Amino acid sequence: MDCYHVCPEPDVLRQPLKSGDKRVMSQDCISCGRCIDVCVPKVLEFKVRPNAD
Repeated sequence: MDCYHVCPEPDVLRQPLKSGDKRVMSQDCISCGRCIDVCVPKVLEFKVRPNAD
């Protein structure tokens, strides 16, 4: 739960951690990467999504 505690918007991690889905899809995620730095490897993944104009 280290990733949950360092996240400035911890509610965005609630669904991925509960479901086991590695993707954080919430628009409230600010993509700071703090969760990736402290979380166990391969629990969450960080990818850049293309802009849908």
